[in-house]
Amino acid sequence: MRWLLALWALVGVASCSRPPTPHLATSFWFWHGPASLDASQQKDLQSIGVKTLYVLGATIAQEDGHLAVVLPQRFEPTGAQDVHLVFRLDGTIGAEFERLDLDALAEKIVNAHARVGAQARAQGWSVTGLQLDFDCPVRLLRRYADLVSRVRDGLPSGTALSVTGLSSWYASSNIEDLAKVCDEIVPQCYEASLGTSLDRLQPVSHLALLERTIERAERLGKPYRIGIPAYGHALLYDPSGKLATTFRRMGPRTISRHPSFSLEQSSPMNAQGKPASSAADWIGEDLLVFRAIKPARDGQGLGFRVAFKVPTPRMVALALAKIRSLRPRHCRGIVVFRIAEPGEDLAVPLTSVASVFQGTEPRPDILVTSRHETIPYPGIERPSQSGPLPELLTIRLENRGKGPTAIRPNAVTLDLTFDAPGNVVSGGDWTLESATGASGTASSLARATRLRLRLPGLLPGEAAQAQIRIEGRASRVTIRTRALLPGGFESVDHELNVEDLREEPRKPQ
Repeated sequence: MRWLLALWALVGVASCSRPPTPHLATSFWFWHGPASLDASQQKDLQSIGVKTLYVLGATIAQEDGHLAVVLPQRFEPTGAQDVHLVFRLDGTIGAEFERLDLDALAEKIVNAHARVGAQARAQGWSVTGLQLDFDCPVRLLRRYADLVSRVRDGLPSGTALSVTGLSSWYASSNIEDLAKVCDEIVPQCYEASLGTSLDRLQPVSHLALLERTIERAERLGKPYRIGIPAYGHALLYDPSGKLATTFRRMGPRTISRHPSFSLEQSSPMNAQGKPASSAADWIGEDLLVFRAIKPARDGQGLGFRVAFKVPTPRMVALALAKIRSLRPRHCRGIVVFRIAEPGEDLAVPLTSVASVFQGTEPRPDILVTSRHETIPYPGIERPSQSGPLPELLTIRLENRGKGPTAIRPNAVTLDLTFDAPGNVVSGGDWTLESATGASGTASSLARATRLRLRLPGLLPGEAAQAQIRIEGRASRVTIRTRALLPGGFESVDHELNVEDLREEPRKPQ
């Protein structure tokens, strides 16, 4: 599936008669805390020329009738990019926005920017801007412009000021008032519908909305950046299929191992939120639906469903190809939401996003290794015991590539075929799926000659280990691994034969 090359080819064909594409700077939103970048992340950002990060500084909310700064960001001593601190105005602000004192709200924002910015600068970060994130109703855009103007008046000279935006704003002439008082509007062109019921669930990405927003922003003729998604969602639905709330307790890989949940659906999604029939109509998101088969401790939750919209690098590639094909004149850059947290499986890994922007397809590269060693202790404890001593077989899979595998309960499978029974899974990161005897029917571990283990996925740089205690007389094992790629249309397969389980392992030459 060389879909990335095909995307770039389509862009070239569609745009051959248009003027050259203006340079589009790449930026990211950083939405978790503490704000820190390791050496690998720095390298990925530098590889695609990222000079600016939009870091969540804090949330502004109303608590007991007073304005409050909630969860201010904490910065650690890393980072070479310029930082624009983002202050999110939450739903409590939105509910009272018509009646709020704009001077007090602007002062709260400016003071929060000064305090959080001072802590960031003390750790070596360069704070150069402020961004407001507020889903303002269209009818209140003029009042929002008034607030932004007051914020601007309170900022130090030279501080960049931008706002995130909604596509619906561009249908109102009042957006011109907002564009006049800030340096840039950054419309977020994704998640048009959350999915109020399970049968109406929609993907996060929305290419038609992206194209429509760019066209409207171009007609306005003011500088803007365009926001694209690199994240997924987890939603909780009640037994009738109605949306209950968002779900944050577990990610898809964790829930795959949980005994209280059973996988009900797994499919690549098309633009309408239905199962994609082929890679051609796959939007770059995979849908996983888990059903609660046991109640929680309070007796609640049985029959509820958790739906995960799992993002993949293709989601980013499709959005990037669409933007490049449109060749927007007034667009200054692209802002990706968001940099993934370490080990997170509901955001595209940063190294995968960087590969997409570099024009290469991020794929997993699975290295399979094994080793075995004799366990001497049973022989010491029971010197009269006949038969060979147990062996401990350790199998390790490492993803050395730039792309993740698929994320689902059986994203990676490990099939072991022994020449004799007597095996016990004794530890590691895998889940035992089946044990069968020589006849191919299910059997106990003691009588099994074939074992299948599964893993819910490997992100770039991750490794997983399985350990098999060999109690019988097996001397040979065939190890077969299969790693599904995102979407499930392709897999990466490996086979490894170990024929010296009862001999000393050969030393590398």
